[in-house]
Amino acid sequence: MGTANIISPTQGIIGALRPKFTTFKPGAEVLPGIAVIDTPGHTPGHVSFELAGDDGLVLVGDVVNTPAVFFAHPEWKFGFDTDPEMAGKTRRSFLDYASHGKKKLIGYHWTYPGLGMAEVKDGAFAYVPSV
Repeated sequence: MGTANIISPTQGIIGALRPKFTTFKPGAEVLPGIAVIDTPGHTPGHVSFELAGDDGLVLVGDVVNTPAVFFAHPEWKFGFDTDPEMAGKTRRSFLDYASHGKKKLIGYHWTYPGLGMAEVKDGAFAYVPSV
């Protein structure tokens, strides 16, 4: 099923449910201690969430869905990104933000433990899993 075949029915469902939604914008705090990070490119409106407290934690979503590939090569294209050019730029800026801020990250599609950090190593990003 192509992307267009998925988007149209989804838009219809979302349209019907829209009155029940509470919308937010990147940079907003959706709940106390939960901030929205703009991570466009994978899907329209894609965001990640940063949780405050202790050292914090970023729920990555699909901005970086395969650490073994996209930490080392954030600009590589992924077939499920709706805007591959934007997704590559977003991955690079997100990993720069995460590595320089020493952010804990958790990814939905990541292998065990699914929790780790981004580090700059030999001019590229590297995924360092937490154990």
